[in-house]
Amino acid sequence: MTYSWGARSLDHRDQLHPDLADLFDRALEMSPFDLAITGSHRTQEEHESLPDGATQVSWEQSKHSSMPSLAGHIDPYPIDYADPYRYYVLAGVVFAAARDLCMLERVRWGGDWDRDFRLAEETFRDLAHWELTDG
Repeated sequence: MTYSWGARSLDHRDQLHPDLADLFDRALEMSPFDLAITGSHRTQEEHESLPDGATQVSWEQSKHSSMPSLAGHIDPYPIDYADPYRYYVLAGVVFAAARDLCMLERVRWGGDWDRDFRLAEETFRDLAHWELTDG
C-alpha cells in the first residue's frame, strides 16, 4: 500500500531541514503502516509550555528551535502512545531509510540517545523524536 502525508504532516514537513524531510519521505515509502509528522519547529513559547518531563533541554539547546528544524517527530498512524512496539518497528524503518540515503551516521533517535542500541538503559524516551546530529 502507498501512503501519503496529510495536511498537518505537510505543514510540519515544510518546517524541517530538507535532509530530515527527505528521511521522513523515504520512511513513509518503506513503512508497513501509515505515518504522521507531528512535530517540527517550536517557538520558545511552545517549548516552554510543554508538560513537565516532555523535554530534557532548554529551548536554546533544542534542535526543534532552529528554522528549518533539525528535529522532527514521526508517529505510526493512528497514533497510540500506549503502544511503544510500533515505534520500535518504525525505528527500524527510519534507520533503513537513513542507510538508503547514506545518512545513518547523521541521525539520532529519541529512543536511543547515545546510539549504542542498548534501549533498556535509556532513562528518557521520546520514541517519535528524530534529529540530525549535524547542522
